[in-house]
Amino acid sequence: MDINKTFQYAQQTNFEPLINAIKKAQTLVIYTTGFTQENYARELSKELMLVGKDNVIISGQSNFEMVSTRLTSADLVVVVSLSGSVANVRDTITELVLNGVPICSVTDFGKNFLEEHAKYKLFYKTSGLPSSYTQAERSMVGLNIILTILARKYREAILFDE
Repeated sequence: MDINKTFQYAQQTNFEPLINAIKKAQTLVIYTTGFTQENYARELSKELMLVGKDNVIISGQSNFEMVSTRLTSADLVVVVSLSGSVANVRDTITELVLNGVPICSVTDFGKNFLEEHAKYKLFYKTSGLPSSYTQAERSMVGLNIILTILARKYREAILFDE
């Protein structure tokens, strides 16, 4: 279900504005809010670098706050989150928006703080996983899918559209 819903969403999504923003970004920052998000974002980062788009992955609230003070409207921040609530970096996100720094949110489907403050939005589907440790464990294969699709579409734009 996660896979099908994410693919259906991707088929209906116009990636072109985000692809153009990535192309134009002087500095591309990928901020991740968790372990799984960072693992999948590393693959996106690698794919972008393979076609010449330098980027940096940031994790941790204080690191994100420090880097954010240097960003301008010529840059792009991709925030990869599960819920999009990003409680510990809301002030940083708000400050970025006030300073005209474009943000791309990558979150589970639904309204949330992050997508409400993002210029570009990508969504993926999650579902609960059976677990003996916690009831909150989620399948995030949809995140891997949407980030892979973004990377491939960027690659195609760089290699075939220019």
